[in-house]
Amino acid sequence: MTAHPGGAIVELSYLFVDIRGSTALAETMSPQAFASLVNRFYADATRVLVKSEAFIDKFVGDEVMAVYLPVFCGSNHALAAVNAARALLDVEPRESAGRLPVGVGLPSMSSRVKS
Repeated sequence: MTAHPGGAIVELSYLFVDIRGSTALAETMSPQAFASLVNRFYADATRVLVKSEAFIDKFVGDEVMAVYLPVFCGSNHALAAVNAARALLDVEPRESAGRLPVGVGLPSMSSRVKS
């Protein structure tokens, strides 16, 4: 073990968005209809996040996780994340599908990046 392992502390913003009540919702739908709903959610979330210069980390069940890194969106990464959160809450429904009930989280964190 070395005394100075290297790496850097990087300030970043992290966002997650999910469909609220998805388990109860899934119980009222066919598997195909629920899969279509989740795919629509993924598409809408991806569109908003890419436009806001997020790095999409992963899709997990009914959740999308994204990171706002200064290298991609500059020093205003927290503002970009907050603006994306607002946009995600206001996504307009396509066709007559209706608005999805979503929740957005913006935890604060720093991350150690190994060099």
